[in-house]
Amino acid sequence: MKSVVHLRLCAVLSAVGVALPAYGQDAPAAGRDRRERDEIVVTANRAVDGGQVAGETRLGILGNGDIYETPFSVKGFTSELILNQGARSLDEVVTNDPSIRVALNPTFVIDQSAIRGFVVFSANYLFDGLPNLTADRTRTPILHFERVDVLKGPSTALIGGATGNTAGGSINFVPKRAIDEPVTSIDASFRESSSFAAHADVGRRFGKDGMFGLRINASGETGKAYNGTDTDFGSVQAAFDVRAGGFRAVLDAGYTHSDVGGFGVNYSLAAGATLPTPPDPRLQQFPDWAGSRSRNHLGLITAEYDLSDRWTLTGRAGLSYGITNEPAPAIGPVRSDGTFVINNLSLRKFASRRTALEATVRGRFETGGLNHRVVVSASQFAGGSDFAPSVTVASPLAVGSIYQTVAIANPFAGDSPLALDKLEQPRQRGVSVADTIGALNDRVLVTLAARYQEVRQIGYNENKVTPTIAVLIKATDAISLYGNYAESLSAGQVAPATGVANPGAVLPPFVAEQYEGGVKWNAGSFGVTAAYFDISQQSAITDPTTLIFSANGLQRNRGVELETFGEPVKGLRLLGGVAYIDGRQERTPGGVTDGKKALGVSPWNVSGSVEWDIPRLAGLTVTGRYIYTDRAFINVANTQSIPSWERFDLGARYRTEIAGTPTTVRLNVVNVLDKTNWLAAAGRNLFVVGVPRLVTLSVSAAFR
Repeated sequence: MKSVVHLRLCAVLSAVGVALPAYGQDAPAAGRDRRERDEIVVTANRAVDGGQVAGETRLGILGNGDIYETPFSVKGFTSELILNQGARSLDEVVTNDPSIRVALNPTFVIDQSAIRGFVVFSANYLFDGLPNLTADRTRTPILHFERVDVLKGPSTALIGGATGNTAGGSINFVPKRAIDEPVTSIDASFRESSSFAAHADVGRRFGKDGMFGLRINASGETGKAYNGTDTDFGSVQAAFDVRAGGFRAVLDAGYTHSDVGGFGVNYSLAAGATLPTPPDPRLQQFPDWAGSRSRNHLGLITAEYDLSDRWTLTGRAGLSYGITNEPAPAIGPVRSDGTFVINNLSLRKFASRRTALEATVRGRFETGGLNHRVVVSASQFAGGSDFAPSVTVASPLAVGSIYQTVAIANPFAGDSPLALDKLEQPRQRGVSVADTIGALNDRVLVTLAARYQEVRQIGYNENKVTPTIAVLIKATDAISLYGNYAESLSAGQVAPATGVANPGAVLPPFVAEQYEGGVKWNAGSFGVTAAYFDISQQSAITDPTTLIFSANGLQRNRGVELETFGEPVKGLRLLGGVAYIDGRQERTPGGVTDGKKALGVSPWNVSGSVEWDIPRLAGLTVTGRYIYTDRAFINVANTQSIPSWERFDLGARYRTEIAGTPTTVRLNVVNVLDKTNWLAAAGRNLFVVGVPRLVTLSVSAAFR
């Protein structure tokens, strides 16, 4: 009778993505190593000495992998690093990596970075390893996450579908979850120009043996940025989880509102113009009515069940929804004297509706002396952004200047009244299969993965198999050699709503491929990695003369990276490195620009930071950071460029106890020398003004 009941229960649960072990089978050992299970419901970091970089990162469907046993270039920036550096945005975190540079104005309404010279759009960031859920018209509440994972290079077979460019790599946000110890902390910070921010983090486990967990993060920011941008930002994120024997489940939910007035401007340069002197970065270019009003919601359910000691079933279902109104002047390219034409005034409306479904089986077995870790995953990602046609007010060829605020009255009252266009929504679905084969007592690891993927979006329906082949050899206990070949398939980019002659035009799917090889040295308290990469992908640019947004040839970025992290000497922590990227144009129309430098790709980039605990002053740490970015071209003919720039940052923090409560006071100064310079928007034909000297003072308290 029990066996019949069990079989019927299995049939019911299978329909919703959960399974029970065979009748009579023992439950898996509760104390088994989490990494051995490749568990998805992660609760805390395992950091390298120094706490700035995580010892493991998320590798898509492969689960969590040790950074030294992973045949890819990976890095996980921890919540400790984010807090200590006073970061308020993703851009302020990933700048620690020499291969990653900011692709938009630092005070623009969204985060956007370029990895290895290829732009990764904010809509393509991953939430807990799953694509298609992050908001695309607002910044990410960075303090709500346990870590920020970076997986460099294309990797569709591992991360599944993406609606945009992921040739350079992927960025994954790992949400905080309740840990065994209670968590109660608050952080408050003040940044010059009257910008205040606060963050609260509370986590508890309750029930028998801590069966249930709840972690809540809430943050807010208000005031003016250094250039007068008004900010009213608030976000709350919660994770409720349950763990019982071999079953684990978690519900993540979040809400973010963002009201920005007078955001930072991203410029283009007129054909034949010379680069003008940069303006004062503290100048607000747009009137305060120009900005963005955004509301975003997110929900994700994840459930795992250990079918046995060797097999785990995971089911995931997520959705996100957001709506944004953006009134702003539409400006033309900048001339040599810094002037530009104000083409019109527009009120744009965006809405995003996205869903993500994934079912995965992971298992381990042995054949003929080889260890296999296999994964089969099926997923579907649907939805994207709808655009309402802009409410437009003609501007009779008014002229503005980068050296003064655009003095135009607000012609709009409230949000856009227009209904959103019901565009055909992109949909991607596919199946991924992966097998990591271990030989010679796992001193040789070979990963074979492939994804069959269908891409359907406005007028086309295409499919492709994208493979990933990777090998890691442990030459010694401390040194590993690795190499990989990987491809990505991304839905074609959509032409911007303004500034182009073909707004809303959709390009065919992009295919990128990468060859990479490298070495990893685990020196115990610190690590060193070196890598060579060769990435090729079809290009998409806006022609400066015709203003047509189109696919135009091939971009090939080759380069080397040398990076370090950890604590080589007790009390001394290092993070950063140097990257060389040779980005070139190939197969351009008529071969006119073949061999020319790729847009916005700086050859030499350096990011290096140091932390030193002062020996004779217990609790005091001083910090320093140096950032250098080489010259970059911003037109395909390579006749216009942004000069190289460098920046020095300094800081200090003091850890003590106040009334028995561990408290940390931090002071961070960005751009100590207060240099004013242009920045090429990495991977783009745009340029922006760099940040001035910024001083941030913060206080954190962790209650027991």
